[in-house]
Amino acid sequence: MIDNKYYEYKLHRHRTSLITALLVAVFMGIGAILLVWVQNEIYWTGHETLRTLVRDFGSILIVTLTVLTLWELALRRSFRDELLNVVNLSRQIHDAGLLNLPWSPLDIDWKTLINQASEIDIIFAYGKTWRGNNKPFLVDFMKKSSSKMRIVLPDHESNHVIDELTERSSKKTSAELKEKIKNAEDHFIALSEGEEAKGKLKLWRMNIAPVFALYRFDDIVIISIYSHKKLVGVPHLVCKKGGQVFDFATTQLETIISGDAGRAKLVYDNDRDKSLEQCN
Repeated sequence: MIDNKYYEYKLHRHRTSLITALLVAVFMGIGAILLVWVQNEIYWTGHETLRTLVRDFGSILIVTLTVLTLWELALRRSFRDELLNVVNLSRQIHDAGLLNLPWSPLDIDWKTLINQASEIDIIFAYGKTWRGNNKPFLVDFMKKSSSKMRIVLPDHESNHVIDELTERSSKKTSAELKEKIKNAEDHFIALSEGEEAKGKLKLWRMNIAPVFALYRFDDIVIISIYSHKKLVGVPHLVCKKGGQVFDFATTQLETIISGDAGRAKLVYDNDRDKSLEQCN
C-alpha cells in the first residue's frame, strides 16, 4: 500500500515536470521568435515604439519563464521538502510527548517537579549527586501522607550486576560501587523513617544493570542517558504523559518491578512494615 502511494507520487511528479517543461518550451519559443522578429529593420521602420514594446515583452517572457522554471523544478520542491521535514519532525516530537531536551541536570527544575508531585518513581545506579542536591525537597515530599515513592536500584549483592557496572566505570572498583548503591538504599530508607515522614516508600533491587536513569513525577518522565565516559553533559528527555516516551518509560518500570518478570525483588516497603508493626 505504501509502495503504491510512493510510486503514484513519483509518477505525478514526473508528469508535472514534463507538462511544465513543455509549456515553458512553448512560451520561451514565442519569446525567442519575438526577439528575432524585432531584428527586421525594414519591417519595423516607422514603428519604433511598437518594436520596443515587442522586444521588451519577448525579453520579459524569457527571463520570467526562466525564473519560474527554476522555482518550479528546483527551488519550490526543495522548499516543500524542507517544510515537510519540519512538519514530520514536529509530528514526531508531538507523538513522543517531548517537552524539553536539556544536556545538563542543572537545567531541570527538580525542586518544582518534586514539590508538585504526589508520586515519584526512580531508577538509577545510585544517583549520589542527584540525591545530595535534592535531599531537602525529598524530605519535604515524604512529609506528605499522600506521597508515594518507588525506587529501583541495582542489586549490590549480585556479582554479575556489579561486574557489569564496574566494567562501565573506569574509575570505580566493585567495592566502591557496592558501597555507593548501599548508601543510596540507606538514603531513601532514612527518608521514609524520618520523624515527620508520612509518605509511602517501596524499594526494589534489580538483577540487571541500568542503562539509563529514569525519573517519573506524576505525568512527567525524565530519561537520562548513561555515558560510557565522563562527559560535560548527556541528553535528558523530558516528556509528558500521553506520549510514546512516557509509555515506554512506565512500561519499562512496571516490567522490572513485576514479580512475574523476576528482574527485581522488593526489599523495603514502609507501608507493609508499618502494617506488620500495628498487627504485632
